[in-house]
Amino acid sequence: MKKEALIICLILIVLFGIVSCVPTTPQVNEVIIHEFYNNGCPHCQSLNKWWDEIKPKYPTLVIVQYETSDRANSDKFRAMAKAFNAGANSVPTLFIGEKVIVGFDPEEIEKEILACTTKKCIDAITKVPELQK
Repeated sequence: MKKEALIICLILIVLFGIVSCVPTTPQVNEVIIHEFYNNGCPHCQSLNKWWDEIKPKYPTLVIVQYETSDRANSDKFRAMAKAFNAGANSVPTLFIGEKVIVGFDPEEIEKEILACTTKKCIDAITKVPELQK
């Protein structure tokens, strides 16, 4: 009887050891980026071409775009900038989680995307209650 109990214990130890060694899939969070741009802006055009290159790499990436020559979008830009204590003077401007990125800096943008895929970042628009649907 003791021998059988010992064998069962050894089997359980081996099984739990194997289960704990099985790699788990890392959590990949949705990343929502709010982009304010202008059609006449060359940096904005470069950014929007870059999105096409990078989107396949980050399937949970959601880009919400606002063209600032539209009055309603310009008002949203000012409201978002105010909520983040940032200026609403330059495009492109990106709101990613708690971060504001002004200009097209691929390394900084991708760094923030990576950070938000592993840690849950807020949807920046939640900082502006009047803009929530």
